[in-house]
Amino acid sequence: MNDFNSIYCSSGLENERCTMENSQESFFFNKTCYLMSDQVILAVKNETFQKFGAINPTEEFFENYVLEKTATMEEIGGINWKLCIALAIAWLITALVLVKGVAMIGRAAVITATVPYVIITILFIRSGVAVFSTLGFVANQLNMDIKQVVQSGLGLAFVAYPEAMSPILLLMEISLVMYIYGCREYMKDLRTMFGDPKHLLGKFFGPSGHYIRIMWTIVSPVVAIVID
Repeated sequence: MNDFNSIYCSSGLENERCTMENSQESFFFNKTCYLMSDQVILAVKNETFQKFGAINPTEEFFENYVLEKTATMEEIGGINWKLCIALAIAWLITALVLVKGVAMIGRAAVITATVPYVIITILFIRSGVAVFSTLGFVANQLNMDIKQVVQSGLGLAFVAYPEAMSPILLLMEISLVMYIYGCREYMKDLRTMFGDPKHLLGKFFGPSGHYIRIMWTIVSPVVAIVID
């Protein structure tokens, strides 16, 4: 567990870890492992979760660590440097891509004006099924009502997707394959959008050159790991 986790955090993985460490059925509560025979602590846990609701670790990670949400609106809080730097880099890259404007419009405007609505409709249905099926699974695992599992809001997907991936076996191996495949496809997409560089300087510093390849495949993952 981490410093940003609260007493209301309920983790199935931590329950399994406690059971393995104690070699008998155990449960995790308030950052500590307890045996199921400890009826006093078990009663306190059940009463606390029934009264205030259990919170899964992914929700606390997103709200307490990533967003750094304060308890009330009156507490302004400080600058969230993680999100500030990430948004600044994202908008800087967007501005650099769009600085010269669109090179070709022509007949592409007919497709670009209609296809996004079709794609949005498909993604709307798929994302709804993915998110709420995951929340239903988490509620069933915690033996609680789905309303007590997670709060509604714009960050619902950021809580549901990590929670769905956490029980997956060989998660690191799958992530490595997806990372390698994603880097290759990313470079292909850049060449499709900007074309192949024509001169030596462009081949190194261009959108699909060696510089962006090194930054994307090596520097960015290292920075992300350090920030995390």
